[in-house]
Amino acid sequence: MSEKLREKVAMLSKEQLTEVKSESIEAFRGYSTERGMSFPAEVLIVSGTKSRPA
Repeated sequence: MSEKLREKVAMLSKEQLTEVKSESIEAFRGYSTERGMSFPAEVLIVSGTKSRPA
C-alpha cells in the first residue's frame, strides 16, 4: 500500500474502514476467476541500451 493511501486509511473511523473494506471486496468480485484475480490492463514494455561514445 502506498504511503499516501496508508495515511488516508489511518484517518478513517472503524466504521468507515469496515465500509471501505466491504465496498472494495464487492468491487473486486467482478474480477475474481477460478485462477485468482484477472484485471483488464494494457502493458507497454520498452527496452533500450545506452550507446558508447565513438
